[in-house]
Amino acid sequence: MHFLNEFTTAFVAGYFGLKPVMYIHSIKYNAYEMWTPYNVKRVFMASGMMNLILGIIFLRLFLFLKKQNKWYRIFFLWCSVAGFMMLLGKILAIPFYEFKPDPPGHIAFGVVAAYKYIGEAFKWGFSGFSFLLMLAAGLFFSYQFLRNAESKNQLKKGAFRRDFIFTVFLVPYLAGMFVVAVTNFPNNLSTIMIYFFVGLIIILSSFFFSSRTVKVLLYREEPQQLSYVAIGLLLFLIVFYRTFYEKGIGCKGFFDFLFCCNCTG
Repeated sequence: MHFLNEFTTAFVAGYFGLKPVMYIHSIKYNAYEMWTPYNVKRVFMASGMMNLILGIIFLRLFLFLKKQNKWYRIFFLWCSVAGFMMLLGKILAIPFYEFKPDPPGHIAFGVVAAYKYIGEAFKWGFSGFSFLLMLAAGLFFSYQFLRNAESKNQLKKGAFRRDFIFTVFLVPYLAGMFVVAVTNFPNNLSTIMIYFFVGLIIILSSFFFSSRTVKVLLYREEPQQLSYVAIGLLLFLIVFYRTFYEKGIGCKGFFDFLFCCNCTG
């Protein structure tokens, strides 16, 4: 999800002739003279729209794959959570925009708001509204994650529901954020903190709502084994990140044809 988020921004930036290069912690633009108010708003709006689209697509995949291994469903559900988490992080950070040559991803909507001359009151209003959306997301995803439990009888116990959310929602999130923080440190600390805060609000609210969620629909009532395909995909992503992100992906890096490095806007 992080890759697709950054790729979308870089792809649109390449279309406008900004000659972007993606690194694991940032996107560098090699044609600052090409920035205009017109393309700034479109470049930094693109990733948020992609977060929303991917969140919906992965949620639909989760709902569609009713008879598949539960870990595949949880994977798609987690991708959906990540998409909405990044979108809400961008909304939350709207008031915190400050001009930088290579703005971090979490202030993308802040850049758009600044170039649209949106007033401070509206910026803080959008930011405050994101908290309500986080609580709503926590309620919604607590229900969806509980649908993957192995037995209806287990779900009758509030303690099991809380433990289940803790195991499949909170623990993977903390582990994933730790990996992201380690691979990015000391870069992007503000972005990591924003996304960590948003994810934590969603998960804690989900943990709270799971204690009170009784009516749950289940797809299957049998245990599922962890797929080796998922493990292989994880290893591939690690190798991919380590191999290509060192030099960068894009203009003056690997796969420069992806970002229209000869475009002039």
